[in-house]
Amino acid sequence: MRLKNIALEQSLQKLQTMAATDHLTGLSNRRIFAEILEQSYNEATRYKFDLTCLMCDLDHYKALNDTLGHQVGDKVLMTTAEVIRSNLRSSDHASRYGGDEFVILLPHTSMDKAMSVGERIRRQIVPATSQHTQTKTGITLSIGISSLKVDQPASADALVAMADRALYVAKDRGKNCIIVFDEIGATPQTITV
Repeated sequence: MRLKNIALEQSLQKLQTMAATDHLTGLSNRRIFAEILEQSYNEATRYKFDLTCLMCDLDHYKALNDTLGHQVGDKVLMTTAEVIRSNLRSSDHASRYGGDEFVILLPHTSMDKAMSVGERIRRQIVPATSQHTQTKTGITLSIGISSLKVDQPASADALVAMADRALYVAKDRGKNCIIVFDEIGATPQTITV
């Protein structure tokens, strides 16, 4: 009976992990991200610390899938997840948001520090993915950033929407860069190669 209970517990734990994790990248899925986002936002507003959000999107990913195939595309997604994971602290959280989009939450992190993290990730994507794309350039990454203290979103979802809006501006301005939501209206702070 004891062995059956242990086996049942292990099966249940495996199912819970599968339900919370994106099977390809090993990052949490969007459902779990929504739970962590809400909790992180509530803690940050209650205790008055900063929370930054980075919305990341691989540039030209569809073209990569169309020319080199989905297996190569999957390898690029897995490599991207590993680059993101290797640049985060244990208190940070990264999720696959959908398709070739990733979202990162950095609690207790100022906009400047979040930009440094984003820049490290962005710079590491090209060499990390070049082995899969069969080119020297690899694939690039665009990032939009928003901050609780700087942008003062009214909700957790608004924090993500601001980062997403900054990401779309990064895509419109030539890709492979970081755009900060706060500076979209005037002269945005852009980091490029």
